[in-house]
Amino acid sequence: MSIYRFGDVNTVYLVKGASEGGTPLNAFDNALIDAGIGDLNLVKVSSIIPKGVNIVEGKPRIPKGAIVPCVYVAKVGTMPGEQLVVGLGIALAEDGFGVIMEAEGDDGKELKDQIRMMLEEAFDVRRLKISKLFTIVSEHKVCNIGCAVAAAVFWSE
Repeated sequence: MSIYRFGDVNTVYLVKGASEGGTPLNAFDNALIDAGIGDLNLVKVSSIIPKGVNIVEGKPRIPKGAIVPCVYVAKVGTMPGEQLVVGLGIALAEDGFGVIMEAEGDDGKELKDQIRMMLEEAFDVRRLKISKLFTIVSEHKVCNIGCAVAAAVFWSE
């Protein structure tokens, strides 16, 4: 099994995580672990989903060390009590082509609305109609150094 799968993606996993850490980087790493993607080599890609991809909400089973395309948003905070909110959404057209939009904010419901509006604009510009819409939001209240992350992980089953 190859751990380099850029060309034959058929599944996108939507995951989220949040955690604390001793440093901002450790908080980010721990949030990735909480999301189930902390042992992967994430390669940040832009926000386009090819036709025919399955969207799965949940942690992937991908071999440790795999090089995986990913769209993610993360927010680190160092002020105790600070509320971290990040999210992303996927909109799919009838033919399965899709767009991902990610954002950060202060309120989960407002962020979901913002992401939906961003996806609607992206589809309007492309003269497409949204057939399916998925959104995930990760929230975390900082104790010391915290991080919230949301990601769309591309893989081939």
